[in-house]
Amino acid sequence: VAVKFLGPQLSFCKPAAGQSRPEWTNIKIENPCFFSSRVMYSEKDNMFRIPGSGGHLIGSWDPCNPSDDPKLHKVEFQNLPKLPMATRELMDSCFTSEHLVESRPTGETFLVKQYKKTAKNKEGVDIMKTEFLMVFK
Repeated sequence: VAVKFLGPQLSFCKPAAGQSRPEWTNIKIENPCFFSSRVMYSEKDNMFRIPGSGGHLIGSWDPCNPSDDPKLHKVEFQNLPKLPMATRELMDSCFTSEHLVESRPTGETFLVKQYKKTAKNKEGVDIMKTEFLMVFK
């Protein structure tokens, strides 16, 4: 189980590790690009992973060998679609978030970039509406 707090803390524990009372391991994340990101667990690699803001960096933490220094993977986006200027401007005006997902049974990891804007629902309440999704293998 992992909890990613807003800011420089990642905490995890193994509830079924045979201990009568599981202990939490706290990791201090130094790189601020991970401060507001979400954590995922890779079953394939047995690592916790966090995409950095913008998705250009992925940090990996091994729960069996905890360290404040993650294994870093630089992401290079290739074959990006050629989008019209109006679409790029709309994307630039959106709130973006990055999510890592792992496919079963292949274990392939995908980075999903979600672009949202504020919109009103039928009741006139402001909501965050997804405008675009980009998926990278």
